[in-house]
Amino acid sequence: MKLKQIIPTLFSVLFLFLVSCEKEIEFKGDEIKPILVVNGLVVSGDTVTVKLLKSRSKLEDSFANVVVADAKVDLYVDGEFAETLKPVKEMVYGSEIPVMIGKYKSSVIGEAGKSYRLEIVADGFSPVSCETTVPEAIEISAWDTTTALNTNGYGYSGRTEFSIEFDDNGQQHNFYRLQSKSIEGQELLRYMPDGTIIHSDTILIRQQFEWVEILNPQLNEAINEADELITGTPSNQYAIFNDDSFNGKKMKLRFGLGYSSYSYGYSNYDNNASFKIRDICLYSLSEEYYEYLNTANLHFWLDDDFFSEPVQVFSNIKGGVGIWASASCSSFSLQEGDYPMDDKVYIEADYGYGYGY
Repeated sequence: MKLKQIIPTLFSVLFLFLVSCEKEIEFKGDEIKPILVVNGLVVSGDTVTVKLLKSRSKLEDSFANVVVADAKVDLYVDGEFAETLKPVKEMVYGSEIPVMIGKYKSSVIGEAGKSYRLEIVADGFSPVSCETTVPEAIEISAWDTTTALNTNGYGYSGRTEFSIEFDDNGQQHNFYRLQSKSIEGQELLRYMPDGTIIHSDTILIRQQFEWVEILNPQLNEAINEADELITGTPSNQYAIFNDDSFNGKKMKLRFGLGYSSYSYGYSNYDNNASFKIRDICLYSLSEEYYEYLNTANLHFWLDDDFFSEPVQVFSNIKGGVGIWASASCSSFSLQEGDYPMDDKVYIEADYGYGYGY
C-alpha cells in the first residue's frame, strides 16, 4: 500500500478513536464583555459608510446579529474632522417598513490618496477608532476575451476567459482583487410539443457577482501556501493576489468566470432578446483589506479541520474587532446581446446577487 493511501487510513482510525472518547466539560470562565464589531470599506468614488454590530459569545444559543443603532460615529479626513455619520434605515426581509440595520452613512466621497479615520462611541462599549488610506487605482491598459469550449460531456458547454494588462507600480507593495458584477436578462420562452419556440416580450433580469478563477499559476501558488493533507489546498475564493512575482513590471493577468471549470448552459444571445452585461473591476486594495480577505479565506476553509492550526481573521479596529479598509477600481464592461429593446418589458427577478464578499 502506498504512503498516500496509508496516511488517510491512519487519520480515519485516529478520528474514530477520538470521537469515541468524548467527555462534556462545563465552561466556568468569566463572561466576556461584548465589544463593537466594525465593518466598512471606503471605495474611491463612493460615499463613506460603515456598519456596527455587537459581538456575541460562542456560547450563545442565538446566531442572530445585534445591530448597534445609537452610536456616535465621527469621520476625519486626512486628520481633519469632516462630519458625524448619520444612521440609516433600510427595508429588510420580513419587515413592512424601513428599520435600523446598524448602518451609518456620510456625505463624504472616498478619494484615492486620502486617509479616513473613524472615532466611535456607543453606550456599553469601549471607544473605538480605525483608519485607512485609499490606494491609487492601477489602470487597465488592454483587455481581451476568448471562449473556452468543453466537448467532453453531453453537448457543448463553455465559459468566457479574459486577459487584462496593467503596469504595476514598483515604488510600493501593491495588493489586488478581481471582481465581476453582471446583469443578465433571460427571455421567457415557451417551447411547444412540436419544437416550435414562442418568443415573449418579457425579459427577466437578475444581478449577480460571478466566481473569478485566476489562471496565472504563479499567483495561485503565492496565495495558496497551505498544502493541507485532509482538506486540500484552500481556494482563492476572493480572487486576491499581490505583486510579489511582478513588482514594477507589466502584468498580463488571465482569469475565467463561472462556478466550475466550464459553465453548463452556454448561452447564445444572437437568437433572442436575452443579454448579459459584465463589469470587470481590478481593485487596488489597502494592505489591511488584503490581509483581512486572505485570513478570512483561510479561517473559513480550515475552521472545521481539527488537524490544522486555527487562523485568526485580521482586524485593524482599536478597541473592537472587524475591518475598516479601502480600495480603488479600474474597470471595463462587456455586453452580449441587445439591451435595452423598445418592444420588451424588463422585470427584475426576486433573487438578487450571488456572493457579495
